[in-house]
Amino acid sequence: MAKKSTNAEIELRALEVYECIIRGYSYTDITRYCEEKWNVTSASTIHRLMNRAMERIKEKTSAEFDYLRDEANKRYLRLYSEAYKNSRWNDCIRILARLDRINGRESITLRHEGALNLMTVDIPISENEMKEVKNQLDSIFGKHGKKIKRD
Repeated sequence: MAKKSTNAEIELRALEVYECIIRGYSYTDITRYCEEKWNVTSASTIHRLMNRAMERIKEKTSAEFDYLRDEANKRYLRLYSEAYKNSRWNDCIRILARLDRINGRESITLRHEGALNLMTVDIPISENEMKEVKNQLDSIFGKHGKKIKRD
């Protein structure tokens, strides 16, 4: 029976598999590498090593994404402050809507045509509220955007 690997050895192996994935090796290449380097032939063991490596990639990507989102938030808050000081209210509304989108808050654009010519307002709403608004608009305008004649 083969000697069981320690947690430290497993971590080192996962790190090497991580490097193989980063370099673009295929699953077959990684399997062959594991067989040659550590005499690991079990598909489930190789799969676990690859899962650990993929978790590392996700963590690193998530951290980088968080950093980029924080930088974008800082930039938009500076722009918002400048627009607010200069009373550029339309810019303020657009910047706030962009901040909502960057931070995962959904917003929709409502347009009203008529005496006001054209007015756009971004309103943060939940997914369920968006479905409700869509259903209400469908009942007024029909499913294909054509206005339904009412008697």
